[in-house]
Amino acid sequence: MLKHLCLILLFIPYGLSGQKHWLGFQGGYQFNRAVSWIVHGENGSYQPFHSFNFGISYRFDFHKYLFATGKVCFSKEGFNTIRSTFHRKNETLGIYKYIHADVGYRLDFISLPLIIGVRYGKKFYFTMEAGIVPQFLLKSKTIADYYVSDGFSRTIYNTYKESTKVYLQCQFGLGLALNVSSNMTIILLSNYFRGFFRYKNKQDFEGYGMWHNPNAHIPDGYSISLQFLFNLHPIKPELKHPDRNK
Repeated sequence: MLKHLCLILLFIPYGLSGQKHWLGFQGGYQFNRAVSWIVHGENGSYQPFHSFNFGISYRFDFHKYLFATGKVCFSKEGFNTIRSTFHRKNETLGIYKYIHADVGYRLDFISLPLIIGVRYGKKFYFTMEAGIVPQFLLKSKTIADYYVSDGFSRTIYNTYKESTKVYLQCQFGLGLALNVSSNMTIILLSNYFRGFFRYKNKQDFEGYGMWHNPNAHIPDGYSISLQFLFNLHPIKPELKHPDRNK
């Protein structure tokens, strides 16, 4: 199904006429975080995860001030947790070890933003847009770094089976655009996004007192992208004929 949606997005615009259809390419920086408690344990705190996104888009200007956009994007999302030092008793040796653990949650998505926006201006113009973003999970993993009194260890857990495969985000964005020519536009776009993601089963981390809460958490974040739009029906410059009377 996802492959068919991509093909539709790429090829349908070529069957349309007029000068209101644009093909776009974009990429940029993404700031990710989570706003609910997902790790059970002692004195944990959330830290952001810095990543990137890129994709292609089709935009239709159906009014002087209004447009609709569909995109196919790849994004890396997630967040980090840092836990305070605590101790865990070794039942075999009867001694305590001091443990500090940093955990990173990593989620790779293909997303299909569906956007409605407004624009105002001519050569330079301002945009404001909002929409929904269906997301399809490609990969999910958790990286746990354990710092104990006698050493360090890293374990990577594959959490794809425990993760929701499809979920929905809401998105709001502001942009500043420059019409380089009648056939090309560059947009600096800033987006805020918020979603609803769920781990379906509890994932224990080797008895260290940390696990994915099977209830939902709420990821959100910001992105800054540079977008290049190209007119699908280029306007050819008028040729000026010399005055034969001169």
